[in-house]
Amino acid sequence: MSSETTGSSGFYEFLAWLEENKKRLLIAFLVAIVAGFGISIYRWKAHETELAASDALLKLHSSANPAEKAAPSSASDYLKVADEYPHTDAAERALLLGAGTLFTESKYPEAQAKFEQFLKENSGSPLAATSAYGRAAALEAQGKLDDALSAYQNVVTQYPRASLVNDARFATARIYEAKKQPELALKTYEDMSRTNSASTKATEAMMRKEHLFTKYPELAKTSAAASSVTNQPAMLAPDVSPKPTANTLVVPGTNAPVSATSPPAAKP
Repeated sequence: MSSETTGSSGFYEFLAWLEENKKRLLIAFLVAIVAGFGISIYRWKAHETELAASDALLKLHSSANPAEKAAPSSASDYLKVADEYPHTDAAERALLLGAGTLFTESKYPEAQAKFEQFLKENSGSPLAATSAYGRAAALEAQGKLDDALSAYQNVVTQYPRASLVNDARFATARIYEAKKQPELALKTYEDMSRTNSASTKATEAMMRKEHLFTKYPELAKTSAAASSVTNQPAMLAPDVSPKPTANTLVVPGTNAPVSATSPPAAKP
């Protein structure tokens, strides 16, 4: 009986609390509904924006088809898509296409700026390595060889699994040749031959290495001499350490004999 009384009392207390706080609960309920609706609208709008951006980019790509008579898309066309649909995958691709088009239009400083913008805004993108390579190429096209060399090396170290890594290595060797540093170019080709031993890149590296020898005959002699020294078996140096006698011991890990008959020197 007492348990039923207690249950009824609790129920009435709950109803009293509900009556007292119903206005606050109603507001919280409405806020939750509005928030959920807002999230749904945001997701729908983001999806619609992504579709619109992809459609705009697709139209530009179609106009760039040489089989059609339409004028090819310009860099400004691609960059307009990137500006109108920010934070979309299509805008990301449009920005990179715009930078690449600027490069093909020989507008190298502008291309460099757009490649750098891409890296700043999309550092984690799968296309970041391509943009980094484009930035290096734009620097090289402007004759900024030291900056370009550093940029190509950054592609190799920061994106080691990217498909453009070997192209970046070839570019570093090309710059070394342009800077009259054939020894460094040779080292780059030899490293590529070793790391890509079973690929066409290794064959290309060997061909460029032979071309380098034709251009610098003295480099071929130096390389051949270094290879012969490297391939020779190592010769053991004669053992000139004192030989232990019958009354001496050799301390393990050293060549210093210690007499077994004379006591060790007293410590100061």
